Amino acid sequence: MTLHIEILNPKANKLLESLADLNLINIQKDKDDGFMKLLNKLRQKAKSQKHTITMEEITKEVESVRHARYAMKRFDTVKVFRKIKEKIAKETENMTFDEFKAYLNKNQISVMK
Repeated sequence: MTLHIEILNPKANKLLESLADLNLINIQKDKDDGFMKLLNKLRQKAKSQKHTITMEEITKEVESVRHARYAMKRFDTVKVFRKIKEKIAKETENMTFDEFKAYLNKNQISVMK
């Protein structure tokens, strides 16, 4: 008798392997790989197409999607902190340690709640 079993929990896989080790069942890997099936389907579809996509078209599409994705960003944390760091570095460039401590005390940021 042959059964097709979908394993939902990894513990079940270990149990089945233990049963196979005891020669109570025989496990055969399914030769029908879903990924390969999809890949072959896409390859067949590509062969039937009159126009093949060029690398330039792929690059153009990727750049378009990236541009749209990055355009949606309203707040760039890295850019903001870089500006703050550069401002502080410029303002404290030639300060002594005591002057720097006074600068930090003067310019403390209060945390909003």
